[in-house]
Amino acid sequence: AFAPPMEIKEQQVFTDYEQGMQYAKQTGKPVILNFTGYGCVNCRKMEQYVLADSSVQARLKDYVLITLYVDSRQDANANEIEDGMENSRRQRENYGSNAQPFYIQVDGQGNAVSEPCTFTTSPDKFLRWLE
Repeated sequence: AFAPPMEIKEQQVFTDYEQGMQYAKQTGKPVILNFTGYGCVNCRKMEQYVLADSSVQARLKDYVLITLYVDSRQDANANEIEDGMENSRRQRENYGSNAQPFYIQVDGQGNAVSEPCTFTTSPDKFLRWLE
């Protein structure tokens, strides 16, 4: 089933890397990249148990969120397939991982400024990662 990008109340979540990075530069906010997949069961669990948590949502307002799908739907058009391949390449080459969910805080040039956060169902663990 198609999973739409996770929503944070009253906050835009970007699904285009360049647009999200540009918005981060304009606002001066730090960036969280969320590498996810349409077929990623643990990604949906993390969205349900962690990212939907009101404390987590309140903290995420301080960030620009960029959700990057690494897979593509079979009925996707060519651009979506290319985007998925590019997102997967970006995760592997820049951050040394090919597993999802994979969250990483980056600076305005896309350089990691944190260790990654991977699958958890604990809002507290994710909040500690944000500190």
